[in-house]
Amino acid sequence: MRRKIVCKECGWKGEANQLLTGNNPFAPDEIVFGCPECKSVDCHRPACDTENCWSCVTCGIMTPDGYRSTCSRHMPEFAKEKGVSDGSM
Repeated sequence: MRRKIVCKECGWKGEANQLLTGNNPFAPDEIVFGCPECKSVDCHRPACDTENCWSCVTCGIMTPDGYRSTCSRHMPEFAKEKGVSDGSM
């Protein structure tokens, strides 16, 4: 499953593999990720994995089809039935 990303600085939307990468100048053994549009570093957030939804991920749950990261609106129905309303599983 593709991992959708939104830049918190400029609103760019894309996939995680489109982020720029480079060595952290303050910790050379670490990698930083940058927005390909505004070049802000480590200012991205995951987006709901439901098609055409770019809302912030608030829920992560294992489903029969694999792990899902969704916004509260698209949380799988069986999770709603169990009373889970956010990522606090």
